[in-house]
Amino acid sequence: MIFSEYKKLDGASISDALDSLNVRNRIPNLLPRSNNTKMVGYAYTVEYSLYETPSNSFKNAGNYIDNVKENEIILLNNNGLDYCTTWGGILTKMAEIKNISGVAIYGAIRDIEEVEKSNIPIFSAHTFMCSAKNRAQLITTETTLTINDVVINPGDLIFGDKNGVLVVPKDLIDICLSRAINIKKTEEKIITEITNGMSLEKARKKHNYAKPWENTDAI
Repeated sequence: MIFSEYKKLDGASISDALDSLNVRNRIPNLLPRSNNTKMVGYAYTVEYSLYETPSNSFKNAGNYIDNVKENEIILLNNNGLDYCTTWGGILTKMAEIKNISGVAIYGAIRDIEEVEKSNIPIFSAHTFMCSAKNRAQLITTETTLTINDVVINPGDLIFGDKNGVLVVPKDLIDICLSRAINIKKTEEKIITEITNGMSLEKARKKHNYAKPWENTDAI
């Protein structure tokens, strides 16, 4: 399965592969918060926004998780807000029960002790204690999101590790994987060369470091 091939890679190699395709799909400031720091899956997109005036009723906004599948990653946009959380302990437990592939919150999360113990990869821009109840509302799910000029469509591939979170457009998943493998193998060859005494300049030239994604013999 393509997910297992992506899991052998790292965010740096995939990022370089995206650069070679003139794609700049990196979501800024998302940090891993749980035990498991590598995630691969298809985007299940969620959009939140603040109420213009505070609400006095509870809307059960988090119930969207009932529709998320195992091979999907919740990508939730709360506009990067640092004071109003859209993820916590109950949703973490539900994600574990459903064995979903991961969570990325462009905003704040809470119940960090529970999150840290989880085997579900969970990323967020911030941590805080203040609930979104009656402060933010669910706008829509499974629609196109735009986060810091990065466009994310349902079904795009989401990758996360200690380097951060990036998005591979669904029509580039295969070619991005191929190029990322070539990049990673090329860098491994360069490291072997310099370990054996070659200069970095010569090693980079020998293995076409300028365009490592072209090195089909690197696989």
